[in-house]
Formats: sequence, structure tokens, C-alpha cells
Amino acid sequence: MSQRICKLALSAILFAIFAVSTSASAQTGDATVTGMTGNVQVLHSGTSFPAKVGTEVFNGDEVDTAAASSATVTLLDKSTLEIGESSKLKLDIPRRGATTSTTARIGLLAGVVRSFVTHTAAGGAPKFEVNTPNAVAAARGTKFDVAYQHGVDRKEFAGCHRFTDVAVYDGTVDVANLSAPGNPVSVHPGFKSIVPCALLPTAAVAITAAAAGSSLGTAGIAAGSVAGVAGGVVGGVAASGGFSNSTTTTASPSR
Repeated sequence: MSQRICKLALSAILFAIFAVSTSASAQTGDATVTGMTGNVQVLHSGTSFPAKVGTEVFNGDEVDTAAASSATVTLLDKSTLEIGESSKLKLDIPRRGATTSTTARIGLLAGVVRSFVTHTAAGGAPKFEVNTPNAVAAARGTKFDVAYQHGVDRKEFAGCHRFTDVAVYDGTVDVANLSAPGNPVSVHPGFKSIVPCALLPTAAVAITAAAAGSSLGTAGIAAGSVAGVAGGVVGGVAASGGFSNSTTTTASPSR
């Protein structure tokens, strides 16, 4: 009987250790949802579940926001991502406990994201990028917006139906088309650039005073649509010219 009791006690101890270990491992994410409104979903290993403040997310996860919803995700180095409504974000970020320095690559599949970068390279390759299906924005600064749209028309770019817009508020961001990564445009504070289809980025032009530093939007978003995003406003910038651009190009755009 005493042996059976000892075995049961040992099993209980091992179970408790396992439970504590499992609980600890559940808190070892590579980033954390630190703010949100509305409906936000996290896609992890093929399973989608609703997020809440404090939800741990991992390298490879996707964060999706519904209409009139937003989320703030904080990375291990305290860089933050403010995700606007109707957006999809794929995380390719440094893992917790990694011994080598890797580049954080934020995949913006749809919608808008504002990045606050705490650590950027000085004289070296950028260690923070936002990638869309047709462009890459490599940060040498600390605050910039990226928006991606597809299936829309803009009169300045006949025949093109997908666009990446980049607006910079602090530092410098190198913007390039994925089809020509060796031909970037450097966008400085207070300026914006558009990457249409497979074309090179447009020359940087000034952001209007109404949009600079406070709002994010695209020419395809209806003026007046808004979604609160922890310290900023997403949408409605079309009216103020935040991401409109009269720059034209003679190249034939790729759809």
C-alpha cells in the first residue's frame, strides 16, 4: 500500500511540474497583443482563435482584423505594430531566445499597418521590413505607415490594380518593388511613395500637413472611413491627400 501511495504521490508531483512547465511555455511567445478593439483573430498552426489583450503570438502567426477593428502587437525588442481595420499581417519575426540577430519581416497581405521601430541599423542593413505582395519597405527610421490594396483602380496608373503606399514620419525607409529590389527609393520624414504593380516606386513627394504623422489611408479607401488604432487614425486620408499622388509613369504596368 505504501508503495502505491508513493507512486501516486510521485505521479502528482510530476503532473504538477508538467502543468507549471506547460503554463510557462505558453507565456513564451515571440510577440504580444498589447491593445485591440473589435474582432481580432490570430491564425496559429492552421487554427484561428479570437485574440485578447495579453495573447502571445509566435513567429509564423497571422493577425487578422475585421471591419471597424484594430490591434497593437508588441515585438520582443518593444517595436510595435498598429494594425488597422480589415487587415492581414503575417509575422516573420525573431524568436524568443534566439542567439543571432535576425531581420523582422512583417508581411502585410491586406490593409494598413503603422510601425514604431525601436532598433534600426546605423550604417548597415536594416533589421526591420514590411513586405507586401509587390513591395518591401526597409526601415532606417522609427515611424512609418504601409498600406496594401489589390483589385482597385487609380486614374494615375491605368491598367494597374494593386498598390503599396508608404508614408514616413521619422527616419528613412527604403522602398522597392519586389521585382526590382536593387532599385529602391529612399523616403524621408514627411514624404510618401507608391509602388504600383511591378513598377518602380514613385519619386517621394510631401505628405500633406493634414495627414502627416496622424493618419493612414489610401486613395482607394472611401473618405471618412475611420478605425481607431492606438494613437492614430486609419482611413479617411484620401480627402486630405495622405496617400494620393499625381505622379505618372510611362512604363506599362503589370497587373
